[in-house]
Amino acid sequence: MPCAEACVDDYLGDLSAVVRVSGFHSAGVTFFPALVAMSSQVGHPPVECVDEDVVRDAFPVLTASYDLVIAHRMSHTQPWSADRLSVVPLLREPMDVAVRADHPLARCERVPVDDLVDEPFVSTHPGFSPDDLLEVIAASAGRPMRVVHRINDFATAAAMVAQGNLVALLPRYTAAPSVGSGVVLRPLSGVRAVPNIDVLMRPEHAIRSGVSVVLESLRGIADELVRSAQGAAAR
Repeated sequence: MPCAEACVDDYLGDLSAVVRVSGFHSAGVTFFPALVAMSSQVGHPPVECVDEDVVRDAFPVLTASYDLVIAHRMSHTQPWSADRLSVVPLLREPMDVAVRADHPLARCERVPVDDLVDEPFVSTHPGFSPDDLLEVIAASAGRPMRVVHRINDFATAAAMVAQGNLVALLPRYTAAPSVGSGVVLRPLSGVRAVPNIDVLMRPEHAIRSGVSVVLESLRGIADELVRSAQGAAAR
């Protein structure tokens, strides 16, 4: 038994074993490059990053294949089942209204829900965020939103907004348009629902030292993302 226990301890404490991380697309764009850079540092486990853009209910299933799963859900939806998963919050990330800089809504400090009802939207496919938030907006406004394009890629959606009289909802931290893109973000008024970004894992994975180190790296990246966004807004 002591030999078996030693083998288990070695496995749990091994920082050379690869930690597999999955994330939906915009989270991958934000977290994966920084995480890969950290993995080259002494004492940091190697990582394997995989993008998995799935509907909300499919995220828990991914924990069977990955050590850490970056997932999202709206704040008004049912929390992840804590009896089968370990859940670590990363971000509460507002969805902002994205419009071209010369769009009338760009003059608003905050965009009321009623001002969005007749606007042509670029949104995601049903079951993917922010389409779920559009449903909340439609319920608040009492009218359906006018979705004219469905694109599951925020960079493409932002590029379409920059070129046309379109509106999109974009994450404030993980998919903000680049400076000079011609697209501006304005906070949404009248809706309290906010996307939550969490890390899901199976409890048996959480006790591995390598997984804990990578998890702390993800939390550090998220904290720096928020600080940078707040610093930019203050300037």
